[in-house]
Order: sequence, then C-alpha cells, then structure tokens
Amino acid sequence: MTLEAAILTVLLAFKPYTGDGESPEARRARLTPVAHHIAEASKGSVTMAAVSITLGHSESRFAVYVGEDRCMDGPVGQQCDATKGKPRARSYWQLWRVACQKAWQHPSPSTEGLTAAAGCAVARFRGGMSRCATEGVKGLRGGFAGYRSADCHWKAAKARAAKATRVEGRLRAAMAR
Repeated sequence: MTLEAAILTVLLAFKPYTGDGESPEARRARLTPVAHHIAEASKGSVTMAAVSITLGHSESRFAVYVGEDRCMDGPVGQQCDATKGKPRARSYWQLWRVACQKAWQHPSPSTEGLTAAAGCAVARFRGGMSRCATEGVKGLRGGFAGYRSADCHWKAAKARAAKATRVEGRLRAAMAR
C-alpha cells in the first residue's frame, strides 16, 4: 500500500467527530484529498505523515465544520481559537495567520488552502523541533511543544509524541499489507 493510501486508512480509522453526521462515503470523499496533501507535505516521510495526522486529529478531529471553514458553527471552546466572534485559526491543523500566511491567502476551503496548510503544519513542526532541541527538548516532544507555543516544555507534548508514535505504527502496518 502507498503512503497516501495508508494515510487515508488511518484517517478513516479514527472515530468521526461527533457533530459531523457524514455517511462513510462522504467522509471518505472529504478525507481523500486530505490524505493526498499530508503525503505530499510529508515528502515520503512516514514519521512526518504521522506527525501531520496527529496534529490534525489533536487540533480539530478533522471535523467537517473546521475543514469547511465554518469554525463558529462548532461548540464553544472548539471554534478555531475565536476571539470577539472571529476565528484566529484555520484548517485542520489550526494555523494562525502569523504561522501560515499561505493558508490564509487562499479561499477556504480550497485545494490551494489545504496544500498550504498541510505544508505549513509540517514546516512549523520541524521548526519547533529544531528550536526546542536548543532548549533540551528533543525529537517529537520538542516538535509538538514548539508547534503549539513558545514554551518548549509544554506538558501535553509528551502525550502527542506518544500518539504520533502509535499513528506511525499504524501507517507502517498499513503500508506492509
């Protein structure tokens, strides 16, 4: 199985966001381009694909309303970091304008916006990993902490790193079939 097909398999294996109400066919159709853009942004790296999946799942559960840029339709506390009734984050990876100008330059939802957001998520993670390594927080844990904030010691990064490791295992198992 290709990396892209394995990514789709893993995405579809996650329990859908409770408010989505999509048919399995509609969910597959929506997540197929997401899998493509994750594979593209990961440049063949199974680890980076796992990171991207983990980021998207942790940040948005790959919910329909987030992917359709209808963040204010979500429940309070899940409205894309909204302030004063306006979302500050965009895409499944919850990127702020300052973190990813490219994703904000395109209409959302759009193929161009999805391409830009997937690429920014991987680049931001890599940047966080590099920055946090200088503070002694290395590897996936440093990448997740650096992605989220300036604080390289973000406690929840450890759990996200463990989740990414599990997702990578699922990707590798799917690719071996």
